[in-house]
Amino acid sequence: MTDEALLDEKERESWGPVVNLDIFFTDMYSYFLNRGLTSIITSQICSVLSLGFTVAFSVFLIAYVDWGSLMECYDELSCSGVGSYIVENPFPRSGFGMISFGYLLLFSVFWAGRTLQAVQAILHAIEMSRFYRYVKE
Repeated sequence: MTDEALLDEKERESWGPVVNLDIFFTDMYSYFLNRGLTSIITSQICSVLSLGFTVAFSVFLIAYVDWGSLMECYDELSCSGVGSYIVENPFPRSGFGMISFGYLLLFSVFWAGRTLQAVQAILHAIEMSRFYRYVKE
């Protein structure tokens, strides 16, 4: 046997038999399709930030803007400053305030779940990066 054919014993043990080939090949294909670790991390972070901004901005528009007063603004004389169209207590205990609070709660949980999915995808990509580096050597 040649020295090139022998693997380091530690490396051989770390890449033992794969428990679930479906997940392994899915991760391998995802890593290949997304063109590496850097782009996977970037896309996951951008996705989480984009969703977070969308949730925060929509909650601001639904809960904090006084649309009734804003709809009465037709020209410069009938309009007042921007601060007068912002609601100070956006979540009162009745009606539309509770609906907007439910919206905030529901989509915050969705955002947290998406964040956990992104972390899991990044961890899988890191594992695939280690595997590809090992195969190249």
